[in-house]
Amino acid sequence: MANSKRQEIEWRIVAGASAALATIATRRLLTQSWRALGWSPDEAEWGTWGQALAWGIAVGAGMGAARVVAQRVAAVGFERVTGDPPPVDAGS
Repeated sequence: MANSKRQEIEWRIVAGASAALATIATRRLLTQSWRALGWSPDEAEWGTWGQALAWGIAVGAGMGAARVVAQRVAAVGFERVTGDPPPVDAGS
């Protein structure tokens, strides 16, 4: 039981760190891409509703995809290091 609890805590740390890194990297990538198109990701400078909605959709889809990829990579790494798959969280 203690080992299981320890692995759960370790997994939460790994999963949280991977999600944080994915968020930072994705946000930077989206911001640079948006600026390359000549638009500003700053809310105060959105020219149209279309740009605002496009930014929202890009951020939502980008962050969602980045989270899935980060979690899968973290799970593979966790399993390689510990020899066990990440603990399943029954609450989610």
